[in-house]
Amino acid sequence: MLFWHYSYSLILVCRLGEGNSITRKLEQDTVVKRIRITKDCEIFHFEERVKAFSASELTDFMHNAGLEVTGIKGDYNLSEYEPQSSDRMIIIAKKPMDI
Repeated sequence: MLFWHYSYSLILVCRLGEGNSITRKLEQDTVVKRIRITKDCEIFHFEERVKAFSASELTDFMHNAGLEVTGIKGDYNLSEYEPQSSDRMIIIAKKPMDI
């Protein structure tokens, strides 16, 4: 399950004020965010692309880097991670101490 919980057909648009918007959608395994800002009669467009990984993929990355995963949280308040509904996937990991 991908950490981004929007379906392939859902497009989320947030209005930031007149002429400004953020659009997010999932294209295969990539989250695409398009930002439009209007300021002083100029229009600025930005695009952000972020690869979506599953919790197991990210945990494997951490283990391969020598880290120990101690928790996976679903938001900045450290609520439990729910793959279908969490806003974020925050992985908490530590480097094991050598004895």
